[in-house]
Amino acid sequence: MQNRDDGFPPIIISAVDALTLWGLNERAKRIFKYYVLNFINDDGTINYYGPSISEYGQLLNISFLLIERSGTDQWWKDTFLN
Repeated sequence: MQNRDDGFPPIIISAVDALTLWGLNERAKRIFKYYVLNFINDDGTINYYGPSISEYGQLLNISFLLIERSGTDQWWKDTFLN
């Protein structure tokens, strides 16, 4: 069984958007952090066989919305400044 579709960007984008709209910000932060740590390469590329340019922008946008909706950027600092 292959896991080549595990990093499909629209799934995390939609999930984080929905969770934050429902007020489930802690869950949204946990799954987005997991995605970033496991599916974003050190050079910033998405570890997926065919990401589109728009998905890069959508991931940046959802990260901003997560900060805005959760009222904190601590998860961002914890994820990227380690």
